[in-house]
Amino acid sequence: AIDDDLAISQFIGIVGESSGFDVEVCTDHRTFQKCVEANDPAVIVMDVVMPDMDGIELLKWLTSVGSQASVILISGYGDNYLDAAQTIGTVSGVDIAATLKKPISSEELEASLLNMLSIESMKLKLPGTGENAAPFVQDTLPDGFSVGDEQMDADHLQLFNMINAYQT
Repeated sequence: AIDDDLAISQFIGIVGESSGFDVEVCTDHRTFQKCVEANDPAVIVMDVVMPDMDGIELLKWLTSVGSQASVILISGYGDNYLDAAQTIGTVSGVDIAATLKKPISSEELEASLLNMLSIESMKLKLPGTGENAAPFVQDTLPDGFSVGDEQMDADHLQLFNMINAYQT
């Protein structure tokens, strides 16, 4: 997690640990970059507006180092910042898993993190023939199945993947 506000970083760390993640808390970009390089995280919670190097610059950096982490963007500056960061991150090839507006409740952060944990656990390879068994995970819902709510769509995607796994 990276947020220039120590209290928010610590809050994210507490919620992350209680959600089952090993957490590194950072308040500046240099420490964050070292943590990413050393730990190759699966999920990153990142503030968009920070001094020195903001979230958008860090999203571009994540792409440049080949990070495969899913990112939860947070901001207290409103939807425009989150929308811009989400668009730039997505175009850059970063998996933007969720966007959350500050103040963030522990419940909404925990729900987003648990979704990420569920998705990570679904990325299992099913038994196949030969050495190159392909992962059996849908990345998006089939056409017409989105309800327009990020949380519910993520849950439905998980259900589709579970059903697909049992059918094989």
